Amino acid sequence: TVLVVKGQEIVIANKRLANALSKLTEQRRNVLFLYFFFGYTDAQIGEVYGRSRSTANYRKLAALKQLRKEME
Repeated sequence: TVLVVKGQEIVIANKRLANALSKLTEQRRNVLFLYFFFGYTDAQIGEVYGRSRSTANYRKLAALKQLRKEME
C-alpha cells in the first residue's frame, strides 16, 4: 500500500498495518507519519496544524491508541 504524506510516497508493506492505518483519519495518520517517518517533534507538528505542542502530543497519542485498537 502506498500513502502520500507531504508529497512523498510511503510504502507500507505489511498489509495488516496498512489496513489499520487506512482506518485512521487523514490527520491522525499524517501526525503519526510526521512523527515516526519524518522525525518531527510535537512542537513542529503543532506548528504544521496551528496548534500547541501539547495538543500535537495529545493527537499523536490518540492516533497511536486508535492504531493499536485497529491492529487487534
